[in-house]
Amino acid sequence: MLFKKLRTRCQNKIDASSVAGIEISYSSLFSEMGEALAVYEIILDGQDHPIDYRFLAVNPAFTLMTGLQASQVLGRTMRQISSAGEAEEVERYGRIALRGGSERFESWSVGLARWLDVNAFAAGPLRFATILVDITERKKTEDALKADEARLQGLVRLLQHPVCSEQALFDAALAEAMSMTSSECGCIFRYDEDLREFALHARSGKARAECGVLDERTLYRLEGTGFWGEAVRQRRAIVENDFTLPSPNKKNLPGGHAGLVRFLSVPVFLSEKIVGVVGVANKAEPYDKADARQLELLITPVFSQVERIRAMGLVSENESRFRAMTTAMDDIVFTMDTSGILTGVYGSWPERFGLVGESCIGKTLSEVFGPDVTEAHEAASARVLGGAGATYEWTASGFGEREPCVMQTSLSPIRVDGKVSEIVAVGRDVTAHVKRERRFERLVNEKLALIREVQHRVKNNLQMIISLMELQATFGSDGWNLARIKLMQSRIYSIASVHDLLGGSGSFDTISLLESLRNLVSFIQAHDDGSYDIDVSGDERLFLTVDVAVPVSLIVHELLVNCIGHARKENGLLSVNISAVTEDGSVCEIRVVDDGDQLEAGSGPVSKGGMGSMLIKGLAEQIKGSVAVDRIKGYEVVLRFPVSGAGRPKYPSDPSELEFVEFANDQGIA
Repeated sequence: MLFKKLRTRCQNKIDASSVAGIEISYSSLFSEMGEALAVYEIILDGQDHPIDYRFLAVNPAFTLMTGLQASQVLGRTMRQISSAGEAEEVERYGRIALRGGSERFESWSVGLARWLDVNAFAAGPLRFATILVDITERKKTEDALKADEARLQGLVRLLQHPVCSEQALFDAALAEAMSMTSSECGCIFRYDEDLREFALHARSGKARAECGVLDERTLYRLEGTGFWGEAVRQRRAIVENDFTLPSPNKKNLPGGHAGLVRFLSVPVFLSEKIVGVVGVANKAEPYDKADARQLELLITPVFSQVERIRAMGLVSENESRFRAMTTAMDDIVFTMDTSGILTGVYGSWPERFGLVGESCIGKTLSEVFGPDVTEAHEAASARVLGGAGATYEWTASGFGEREPCVMQTSLSPIRVDGKVSEIVAVGRDVTAHVKRERRFERLVNEKLALIREVQHRVKNNLQMIISLMELQATFGSDGWNLARIKLMQSRIYSIASVHDLLGGSGSFDTISLLESLRNLVSFIQAHDDGSYDIDVSGDERLFLTVDVAVPVSLIVHELLVNCIGHARKENGLLSVNISAVTEDGSVCEIRVVDDGDQLEAGSGPVSKGGMGSMLIKGLAEQIKGSVAVDRIKGYEVVLRFPVSGAGRPKYPSDPSELEFVEFANDQGIA
């Protein structure tokens, strides 16, 4: 409306005879207008063809827009002022000045480097005027909107692209990127920040033909890359619009690179990590930030889509492996939601029950297998929903002619963000295993009963021998023989007590060492009227196998008899202490100590060649042990032998490693 009024005023008021009159009449209009206004005179050649135009008047807004003062342009022609004038422009203004009327158009001013909205109209004979409006920012906005629209259309095409491979998607993305930026060549790389390595995935035909750097290899180290690697090194878009000029970005540009005029390289970020680089080159116009932004917005979703494709591929691959594995295994695998509804059935096992896996989905286990499983499954599910695993057994029955079978089902929770979102159940037919287990238990019980019977018979036979020896002693004998009979009785009891404990232990393998020694002491005290006190102490957790317990019991028996027989005090009680401990769990040490009178050298309870000494030596060797004697106070004998774990014997591979210490005195047993 403003332009129309102004044009009307100018057309009605301009006096063709005097430019000065125009300036006087409309000086206020000129000075106050916000638009650039200029009045011109068209110049014709001899054939009345327009060849140039002369400036007659300009307002302050014109000077502000163009930077040209009135004194610089008034009376001069356009060709005198600028060589940028075009014949098409002169022809258009000449047509308006000669024929009248008006035209409105948009024009790129090379001299001003701006977009102008031009409203040109006749201003009298051979004259015309123009009102100029700078629309550069509007054009940029329009171009940005067009670029956004083009990018979105390209992105839609990419996302709708029938992807058969990553390569196909990258090729399509590169084509869209080159089209959107009007570039002649380009390439796309994947990048691994951890390995600092590029993988070439797509490049244009022209880049393939001209670039001598990108050979047939597909992997490139960052430190060996050229200009396109700068986007990673600097972690930003790199723009170079004049490749002939020196640039710090070219420091790693190798020879043989494609002929570049302009270049744009943009890094692609996913979760703050660079996952790729896209590069385009040789656009006709300079690249700018808008190109970089549009390229980033176009390619980033492509990389996200590729990651999804890869993830879906991995899921599909893992699912195929899982199905193959579950089909081959003799188990059935269920997945169910937290309410117990089956969401997946895997494996061939259901066919045994005449079930089709797909028909089970959407049902509960109780609906599939009946009430036999309900109680056990509900109890296990409650534990799994609490975050723990659970296993239960149940009997499956009611499936046609198939015999009932024992099923074992293991439930495990699947957690998402710390919460149980799904349950995996693995079912296994353990009928054969249960039958074998029950048969094994029956055989074990039979063997245990047989072992108990053997132990009982051995104990009874040993007890019978002791009783026969007791009976023999009642028929009279001299004191020496009577003592020998009692000694043999106690030796046999030391063996019998081990078997007695073994039969009552329930393990038929080990017995408590301290309990065995206490039983032995009780027997000796019951069959001797001497005044002495025997104390047994040590580690209650010490257990020995029968092949070690019998020799140890006999050795301790011989040592106790020696203490009683040879270390008795003349007045007062004799005190004997038996202690059993382990050294670091590998060696057992038994000490038999009495507080009798200290023996002189050459005397003692045993002498070389005596039966007691021979028994102690032989039995100690049998259990790979050693015996040592200390006379510092009273009489002390130390028995050491190897054990392992909870007191089981641990035999060395070389018997020569064992130590045996001779008794200092060995005078026989009286």
